[in-house]
Amino acid sequence: MRPSRNRAFTYALILALVAFFVTLTPRLAQARLPQQEVGPGIAPTPDRSGAFAKGWFFYRDECGNCKHVLENIIYPMLEQYPWQVDWQYYNIDDNFAAWKQIEKHFTFDPSHGLPVSILGDTILVGIQQHESQLENLVQNAISGNHIDFPIIPGFDPSELISSDPRQNGSGNPELCSEENLGACAFDPPIHMAYFFTAGCDNCGFAEIEIAQLEKKFNLEIEKFNHAESAALALWMAEHTNIDPNFGSPAVFIGDHAWIGNDEIKLEKMEPVLEAMRHEGSPRFWDEYNASEGQSKLIEKFKDLGKVGLLLAGLIDGLNPCAFATIIFFVSYLTISNRKGKEILITGAMFTLGVFLAYFLVGIGFYKVLEKLTAIVKPIGLIINIITAVLCLIFAYLSIKDFFKARAGDTADMALNLPEGIRRRINKTIREGSRASRYYWGAFVTGLLISLLEFACTGQMYLPMITSMISMESMRGQGILWLGLYNLMFIIPLVIVFVLAYFGTTSKQLTDFFKKHAAAVKLGLALIYIALAIFLIVDILQRFGIA
Repeated sequence: MRPSRNRAFTYALILALVAFFVTLTPRLAQARLPQQEVGPGIAPTPDRSGAFAKGWFFYRDECGNCKHVLENIIYPMLEQYPWQVDWQYYNIDDNFAAWKQIEKHFTFDPSHGLPVSILGDTILVGIQQHESQLENLVQNAISGNHIDFPIIPGFDPSELISSDPRQNGSGNPELCSEENLGACAFDPPIHMAYFFTAGCDNCGFAEIEIAQLEKKFNLEIEKFNHAESAALALWMAEHTNIDPNFGSPAVFIGDHAWIGNDEIKLEKMEPVLEAMRHEGSPRFWDEYNASEGQSKLIEKFKDLGKVGLLLAGLIDGLNPCAFATIIFFVSYLTISNRKGKEILITGAMFTLGVFLAYFLVGIGFYKVLEKLTAIVKPIGLIINIITAVLCLIFAYLSIKDFFKARAGDTADMALNLPEGIRRRINKTIREGSRASRYYWGAFVTGLLISLLEFACTGQMYLPMITSMISMESMRGQGILWLGLYNLMFIIPLVIVFVLAYFGTTSKQLTDFFKKHAAAVKLGLALIYIALAIFLIVDILQRFGIA
């Protein structure tokens, strides 16, 4: 009996060991598999096959805006909804052919730049749309309006190559290969000048096309901020015989130019570059003379001085200082139950008060400055120097405000009215609305508010008047052009009151301001820069330098 028991024990032990290893082996194998890397604060990827919101996310490795959206919107959302949301990430540079098919199917707004998210039939382009719309889309999907991956007729999603944005590229872009002939550098270099607008210079749609051209040709690309290199841009426009007021993005190679996202396309540029492949294209802007370029820019500004003056008046009327007061005034009209015809008459009287106040202040400043510069020559030079310095400071602050407004922060602007003056303006509006003669109260309110606002709006008005004194073409006609400037300044006021008459609310006006505040700030910055350049050249000419 004992040998039988021993054999039984041996068999049982062997079976137990086999069962143990059968159970343990898969776990050991799983432990040896590389774990999926996750973003900051994100748990390992759960099963998202039953996700309520499914989308594609297109990005580029160099795109700072793409990283911003991932780190501040997408990754936190995946942490908040660990299995309800499913994102598939695609690097556009690795999926260019598929991207071109997608681009044909959907309507993009290239001005918003990358990244691009596609959820069902909805497309989000750029930071702003992701910030304002993505969370609502996802919450609606979780609530029952499920969103599946996009379906594009004739397009096979399996053609897309997924990637991990947390990895720094899928390979070595400098490796010489048939897919990336540009890195081989067997051909002479083709020099390209690329002009971009302020903001992210690697997040536009044009960069997608240029990246593909880099893979095929030996490109040497030099980038220029259009606003900072306006004189060079003007020179290049003359060199290639195109409109000097061209916009960005823009590409210059030799005697060729491609302007805008519609022209900067692989299929349009490749034939021209193919013809240059064996001979290359020199860095033709080495011929550019900076001092001559600046002089031409100033001459162009002088030629367009009157148009620029009117444009400056319009942009000044849209600046946040003036617009915030307009919104408060419309809001108070609504609270006071002023409707229809009363709004138009009240608005007209308020606008007339604003116009007269600015016009009279402008005349006074213009006359005093004109007489001082005529009597004491150095005074004009000193004023020009001070104004030029102030313009550069205001340009810098406007650019800072531009980036704040672009990020959605319109409250904490550098060039804004102090809180005390804002409260005083609001109090003046309330007191004016209670006047026994309401319409005359609105007129007086317009006068008083204009004087209070001058601490902010005068930042553009006074440098413009200083520049007018230096423009020979405007001398003797200063009063006329001051009147035209102020007419442009009140156009936004007139439009707002007409819109209020037709039922536009203060909330809608506020939303409009927030949406366009960045563009207004950029416009102000460009005008300040132009004024500074004009005044600096005028100063140099007085010293006999330019």
